[in-house]
Amino acid sequence: MPFAIDIHGKEHIQRLPLDRAQKALAERTEWLEAVLREAGPELDAKAVRTVQLEDGAELSGLVRRVSDELEALTDRVQELRKQEAVLEKARAEAARVLPAPAAGDAPAYRSLADVARKTGALAAMKELRAASAVVEDADPAALILGKATMTTSAGIAPETARTGQVAFAAVQPPRIIDIIPAYPTGQAAVVYLEETTFTNAAAERAEAAVYAEAALAYTERNVPVRSIGVSLPVTDEQREDVAGVEALIDGRLRTMLQLRLDSQILNGNGTAPNLLGTLNVSGIQTQARATDPHPDAILKAMTKVRTTGAAEPSAVILNPSDWQTVRLAKTTDGAYLFGPPYDAGIPRIWGVPVVASSALAQGTGIVGDYAAHAGLFLRAGIEVQVALSNDDFVKGKVTFRAGMRAAVVHFRPAAFCTVTGL
Repeated sequence: MPFAIDIHGKEHIQRLPLDRAQKALAERTEWLEAVLREAGPELDAKAVRTVQLEDGAELSGLVRRVSDELEALTDRVQELRKQEAVLEKARAEAARVLPAPAAGDAPAYRSLADVARKTGALAAMKELRAASAVVEDADPAALILGKATMTTSAGIAPETARTGQVAFAAVQPPRIIDIIPAYPTGQAAVVYLEETTFTNAAAERAEAAVYAEAALAYTERNVPVRSIGVSLPVTDEQREDVAGVEALIDGRLRTMLQLRLDSQILNGNGTAPNLLGTLNVSGIQTQARATDPHPDAILKAMTKVRTTGAAEPSAVILNPSDWQTVRLAKTTDGAYLFGPPYDAGIPRIWGVPVVASSALAQGTGIVGDYAAHAGLFLRAGIEVQVALSNDDFVKGKVTFRAGMRAAVVHFRPAAFCTVTGL
């Protein structure tokens, strides 16, 4: 069993042939079972030996990513098996309609010349004594067809077979959901206590002196679970006539939900039915770039997270165009600060991973401790359902519906800081 497994995106999986998809599905299933078996009922990340994990959040993220890949691989295998069944049926039908001639048998067809001689058409044309004399061994097909040339436009058009490959619309894969821990919840809201007063009166005291009195106060916070959904009506003919179309629809609807969730984690304004995203959380810090170089402004934001927020940044989120500006930074003699152009490099700045996502608008970056002070609470994961609605039955169509219920919580707002003016 391998000790590490590369996790691929859905675009890569959609290009796999059947044998490789089946092999990858078996390997990843075995690998995930080994990881969960080592983690035990308590899901102890430290007990896992197949792969090194730091904590439960990393284990949760790994399991989610591998599970998503298993789901995509399963869809791919089912799609290819359906295509293979359709091709096999077509081959069987062709063999029935056009059987191969037995050895020694006369051919089951006759050429145009044979037909001309058999029907007497050739002799009749000779008797007509056309403008030019008919030579005895002239091509009878030419005598009948004259100068008309059989072409694909006037004759039989060539068959074309679709490859089965679908070129999907250009959308960036979801990235933000990979950096925030996910937790299940059975409630319609996430309720927790925030320590809003922490007065540390601890001090040295003389013998028999009064102990200094501290103060603590807590405020209950309530973050409601919201619903994200999307639907697509599909005709019966579309589902029945195109192999694998249902799997394709399932995958694309799931991608749509993940992309929307990515955006809501960062940009949601909190007004129902929106989630409350990082940029709109009350109490987060901000750092203006002003005339600072981009890396300097980002480090200053990290310092605010570490001092005021008493947290350790786990991610820096930038729009791809802003990350490009950072990546192209050079020294005065023209050397690239973040590595030469021939090297992809590791997306990190000041030792912290960088997530380049178009879910965040250009010009603003986010520095935050998502690993310890944020959480994605799932009341219901992504579910895809198919049903009839209204007059769908008489119109011969069904509606695919994908939905999920989730809440995003920022437990310590000061552990997050925006960087403006990028």
